[in-house]
Amino acid sequence: MTKKHSSLMPEAVEPDEVATLLAEAREESDPAEFVVRLGLFAGLRPSEYPDLTASSITVDDGCHRLTINGAKGPRTVVVAATVAEALEAARSGLSGDDPLFPGYGTERIQADISDLLADAGATATSSFALRSYLLKRLADLEDLPKHYVLAYLGALGVTDDGQLPLGWDVEVATCIDRIVTEDAGLLHR
Repeated sequence: MTKKHSSLMPEAVEPDEVATLLAEAREESDPAEFVVRLGLFAGLRPSEYPDLTASSITVDDGCHRLTINGAKGPRTVVVAATVAEALEAARSGLSGDDPLFPGYGTERIQADISDLLADAGATATSSFALRSYLLKRLADLEDLPKHYVLAYLGALGVTDDGQLPLGWDVEVATCIDRIVTEDAGLLHR
């Protein structure tokens, strides 16, 4: 990333902090690791967590898709394997409109993320630092079209309105799986 663009990037978790942050989240309350995985590897905004329900998750042709009702409009994307695993665990025993984060509002999600960042000793302190990490890592990939990244994250109103090629989100999810392996050392089936 050029210096010009790097100064515009919001505060982000650093790649070498990811494994520590995930380990810290595993030691915390039940949804902490799930919150961290969704932020780091699906790029959710804190305001997008409370609206997630069991019906937000679908499986089609072996791909887990997550429908996110963001401020910029809903988006449905294929998620990385680490997020798919977390989604399956979270929706176990739930159905329909059962919330994935019962009793959690945006403020609680923001506070929990900030607390986890502090407990893990992360340099970033903003509740958007998880999402910013993914934005930064994906933007650094030269082989991934930037408009795919923007559409995946629901940024600036860029959506898949039929203009993106079939499988664009699978390509992004594959890149995220590669990032997960590089930064967190997580292995998948």
